[in-house]
Amino acid sequence: RGGMDASEYKDYVLTLLFIKYVADKNKNNPDALIGVSEGASLDDMVKLSGDKEIEVLKSKSDKSKAIKTGMMQELLTGRVRLIKK
Repeated sequence: RGGMDASEYKDYVLTLLFIKYVADKNKNNPDALIGVSEGASLDDMVKLSGDKEIEVLKSKSDKSKAIKTGMMQELLTGRVRLIKK
């Protein structure tokens, strides 16, 4: 997988931690000030992790990243050069 800037990583992690915190805090509280919509809780996200459609998309994304990485390696090693027109 490609590298990620720390600020990008932080945004994803803090968002997931916030969702988990709100979901856990208000799981069985119908009077909570903040609620998590049906299908948006962390438990629901975990259930989706085995979804075949998501797995197919992830596989395609991984394959595309591998091809791009291979192409970049060829350029970086100098084996392949870009031709100017």
